[in-house]
Amino acid sequence: MDRPAQAPTQLPPGFRFHPTDEELVVLYLRRKALARPLPAAVIPVVHDVARLDPWDVTGASEGEGYFFSLRRAPATGRRRRAGSGYWKATGKEKPVFLQCGGEQRQLLVGVKTALAFHRREPPPPSSRTGWVMHEYRLAVPRGVADQRKKNARHLTS
Repeated sequence: MDRPAQAPTQLPPGFRFHPTDEELVVLYLRRKALARPLPAAVIPVVHDVARLDPWDVTGASEGEGYFFSLRRAPATGRRRRAGSGYWKATGKEKPVFLQCGGEQRQLLVGVKTALAFHRREPPPPSSRTGWVMHEYRLAVPRGVADQRKKNARHLTS
């Protein structure tokens, strides 16, 4: 059974949380991954949110919601099974860049993927719903990615 979301702290009336992709990755996701304090306790932790039907996620009925959840690799292709359907990656992954100083330099800090929810119905094909989840993950530095690939080749040989 999935654990319920941790409730965020009480926020003042009129508080609006509408972060950019860059803010989500740098100020929240990266800090969460490094066990650093967050700027505000407004994003709850949901255990394996991709296994849940979207309407079963706490706060989802209110429209837009943000959650921390560990990412699990899709079992087959680009799909992740959920209660009565599956989440399927749609479109291309989009890079999230950090603007560096006043210069026109950009640093890759994350990747954003859109996932659409499809219901499984007795006879295939499935039907796409209006539910969409945007998944953010930290970018892996080139040297680390190369080492991971090298280690994976040694493990599979």
